[in-house]
Amino acid sequence: MGHLKEHVTPETLEALSDPTDKIYKILVVDDDRICLTTLEKVLIKKGFQVDTVIDGIMALEYLEKNKPDLMLLDYMMPNMDGFELCRRIKEDSRFDDIPVLFMSGESDIQRITDCFKIGAGDYIRKPFNQAELTARLNTHLNLSRNKKTLRDEIKNIKTYLQDMQLQIQSGQQGLLADPAQFKDLNCAMRFEPILEAGGDYYDIIQLSDTKYGILVADVSGHNLGISYLTGALKALTVSFTNEMLSVEETIFMLNNALCKFLPLGEYVTAVYMKYDIETKQVEIINAGHPNALIQKADGSNEYLELTGDVLGIHDTVQCQSQVFNVEPGDQIYLFSDGLTESYPDEKGKTGSRAIGESYVALKMKNNQELSLQKRIDHIVDDLIHNMKTIDDDIVLLGIQF
Repeated sequence: MGHLKEHVTPETLEALSDPTDKIYKILVVDDDRICLTTLEKVLIKKGFQVDTVIDGIMALEYLEKNKPDLMLLDYMMPNMDGFELCRRIKEDSRFDDIPVLFMSGESDIQRITDCFKIGAGDYIRKPFNQAELTARLNTHLNLSRNKKTLRDEIKNIKTYLQDMQLQIQSGQQGLLADPAQFKDLNCAMRFEPILEAGGDYYDIIQLSDTKYGILVADVSGHNLGISYLTGALKALTVSFTNEMLSVEETIFMLNNALCKFLPLGEYVTAVYMKYDIETKQVEIINAGHPNALIQKADGSNEYLELTGDVLGIHDTVQCQSQVFNVEPGDQIYLFSDGLTESYPDEKGKTGSRAIGESYVALKMKNNQELSLQKRIDHIVDDLIHNMKTIDDDIVLLGIQF
């Protein structure tokens, strides 16, 4: 192995185009000792630190303890030639970012092409011109530095986004109601956002000692920014749900508020129900949302076929509602379209709400022996396990009366 020169004159520093004045280290690999000595003198004069070895095997041994900023390789060498050395370097993630330049007296086009194919950055013909050699080295060193800077910036951005997403997720999770806090209500849920924070939203509000309000909503769009709107939904839900307001009044007031601040083209679908634990009465309304599923204590089930306009687009909306009484052991399930529209048809295509509703209804029938939470987890886990990708947030909320 050759020696490392550390002395650099002021005039040679001017030849470096790196504004940081970094002294770059170059490893020269060549079995021609006269060429090695010549290159070493030229490169040191131009302001580089230089190490030298005489074949590919020694170069690999060198890399185990050192990492140069650039490697300059002869093509033809004993033991391991430059081509094989370059191939191994580019296949090793520890070293694949090191620029590799070839030197050779050969002018075979196929050989030159092969070098570029395995990752070489340049091919310099011998005998070399000092000015051209220096210019090429500086060009590749600057490119390498810029790539590293870009990688570092991307890494920093990713870290920032991950931190931001975690903060959003933490904030959003803090907005969502915990079913366990409502002792008089046998309720369970599962929320699976496709991003760290999602556009689906649910809330459970105790309206009085005996009455509850339950809302499941879905903000259109799948970008991270949509999750900020769940904070607004929380505030609106608290404002527009109370014991005295009917489900129609609550939905109409939500729509009026959403029309004022939702971005153009965005909208919200929702299903809202009120439940009186004393009278066993359910009052429910649908605003463009998937239909609620009623699971009877006798094992039968059916969907509430209610239609309605989405919220946040038009000043006035038409939404169907229904009032009915439940029996002990009955259940009702509210969910987002991420659940029903993720099931595939016979051709593997997803997006059919009817197919998804059939699957969900069947699975509810076949898992009556499970607890409410386990039943919900079973359905969501089964969907996630069987689908390669889930393209939408999933909310599944169940209440057993």
